[in-house]
Amino acid sequence: MIKTPTTNPPVPPAFLEERTQFLHDYGAFLAHWAEFELAVEVKIAKLTNLKPLDASIVLGSLNFGSKSNILCSLLNEREEVALRSKIRSVTGHAKRNKLVHGAIASDLDDPRFAFIKREVGNEYVVDPHHFTAASFNKFFERFRELTSEALTAMGVAMQDIEDYGREARFFESDPQRPPSRRPDAAIGSK
Repeated sequence: MIKTPTTNPPVPPAFLEERTQFLHDYGAFLAHWAEFELAVEVKIAKLTNLKPLDASIVLGSLNFGSKSNILCSLLNEREEVALRSKIRSVTGHAKRNKLVHGAIASDLDDPRFAFIKREVGNEYVVDPHHFTAASFNKFFERFRELTSEALTAMGVAMQDIEDYGREARFFESDPQRPPSRRPDAAIGSK
């Protein structure tokens, strides 16, 4: 639902620059969120002594809320309240459900972008969260600060995330697996 500017009528360059900045920052936010989610998996693996491949198998199909709850429960057991607080700061600031799962809406005559979260229960509720390119940039910069602080507190470095991905086979373009492990192989077939 993001309206794409056309050249007829001409669109002011500042408008295009704002839109480009917003889309850049939004893409960077999504990439940083994915990195943070992997850092949570790495920390869980470290706390539970799981090998990266095993942790990836156990955690890979869980939603972030489940992973975050697992990590926070492990931290509670170890009385690491400060670290739990840093993780909650990131997730609270991120407005993740709206930004990742919500619909994005904008119009050519409005410089704002709206992330629309809808809830359907006994009644239908539409909850928009508005950003301009500038306000989203500030939001994103703060998100980066919070994630950096959380990663440092977790003791998870970028190299740890890369090693986790490598050991969990993220970078294999064509993994050599036995036929029985191929997703298209029927159970019990040869």
